[in-house]
Amino acid sequence: MCHNWRLRERAHVFCSRECSGKFVKEHNPNHVFCEICGKRFNVKPYHKKKTKHLCCSRECSSKLKKITYAGAGNHQYGLKGSMNSSWKSDEKISVYGYRLIRCLDHPFKNGDDFVFEHRLVAEKYLLNDENSIEINGKRYLRPELVVHHIDKNKLNNSVDNLVIMTRSEHTSMHTTKRQYH
Repeated sequence: MCHNWRLRERAHVFCSRECSGKFVKEHNPNHVFCEICGKRFNVKPYHKKKTKHLCCSRECSSKLKKITYAGAGNHQYGLKGSMNSSWKSDEKISVYGYRLIRCLDHPFKNGDDFVFEHRLVAEKYLLNDENSIEINGKRYLRPELVVHHIDKNKLNNSVDNLVIMTRSEHTSMHTTKRQYH
């Protein structure tokens, strides 16, 4: 039984505490739905204001980032080199100590669009018919060949310090030099 004064004072009247609790949970302004799994969860008001996308867990958040930043949804999509905000330089030193140069149109570039500088120097000055391959009208060093640094300085890429050879020749040269040291 509900008294008239309760009806006048309150906008909502409930038959039990259980019904009251359900209503409060359902109409709580801080409850939101996860954009990935649809799960309902509570968010602090300041977090709700500052965040565009709300997720219930780190797993759902990482799934949302993969979807959002995939392909054309990524604000950096298709931007290479200095056009990309993450760009640092068109040259860097590899983990092996060799200098890498960014070459966007090179057919043998790595996944980050870099090519070893000593290979580029060899392609410019040391190519002949036996060690080169033609791709789209341009000559490149065959990928199965290596460029050896005579003075063993990986950053000295002058023409007179470089020699083109096969991998087996290169390996045997280094192993025979190791035996005599």
